[in-house]
Amino acid sequence: MAELGPLLRRDETGWVRNLLSGALATEYSEPHYVQAGIYASGEDSVSKSFYENFWGPQERRHWEALRLGLLDSGLMSDDEVHVYLRECEESDPWTFEKQTGHSGDDVVWLTAYAAGQEGETNLIYREAMKIVWEQYGSPKDGETQRNEYPGLSGVLQLIAEDEGAHQGFFLQMMRIYLRYWPDKALEALTGVFKGYKMPVVHIPNPEEFLDAVIRAKIGHPRWVVAEVLTPVAQRLGLESRSAAGRALRNFGELFDNENAVVQIAGKKIDNVPEGCVVYEMHPDGSFVPQAVAS
Repeated sequence: MAELGPLLRRDETGWVRNLLSGALATEYSEPHYVQAGIYASGEDSVSKSFYENFWGPQERRHWEALRLGLLDSGLMSDDEVHVYLRECEESDPWTFEKQTGHSGDDVVWLTAYAAGQEGETNLIYREAMKIVWEQYGSPKDGETQRNEYPGLSGVLQLIAEDEGAHQGFFLQMMRIYLRYWPDKALEALTGVFKGYKMPVVHIPNPEEFLDAVIRAKIGHPRWVVAEVLTPVAQRLGLESRSAAGRALRNFGELFDNENAVVQIAGKKIDNVPEGCVVYEMHPDGSFVPQAVAS
């Protein structure tokens, strides 16, 4: 590690160390997140398999990649990481109910929350990567004398790409729920929007992590609304968070139909089950009846 000393000295304020160690603590709760998904899946073997065999293993490599990045860059020693993670292990486990106040057996709520959370972590890691580039040099700027440790930004890029892909999966699941369980999907989406926050886990250095986040200008309420929650609503065919609330009210007031199927405006659904009534959901949260499948 001696040859990597300049990297450690450059982070004189501890900005990068505090930001990434806090991220490590959040990622280290991965087993609890996966268990919540498995529990919420109930008897759905496809959903269980997604959490056990796809999402879980990919999330697991995130904290391991961060651990190695912190070690190899010299930002933390092996003993420091060991003590840090041991304190994380000794804290109360994360639960979906503690996070959201909603029962952990509802896969629709869990999916709605994950669609936002994965999107936010994608943005956070991309911002962290930019900070690392500013501090230690970008592998693309041609200044090899500044590019002291590009591997650290590579770790962050890997995780960011994973998180972005995961958000895409959860958004697609939400589109399916909107189609066939519109009332449940809109209720979950509206509920998550009202009380959304990143995973509440124990972070051994909370004040330092908060200072690092504030300095990075990420995670504050306006940023979350503008960069995380509004884009989630828009990717689900709604113009804003408030439009999700209007859609929930409109659906409840206008339709009492167990056979209702919702399509997002401009995205026609093929192979609608016979007898189902198709309603098109517009960006403002209004619905327009289309046809009865025959």
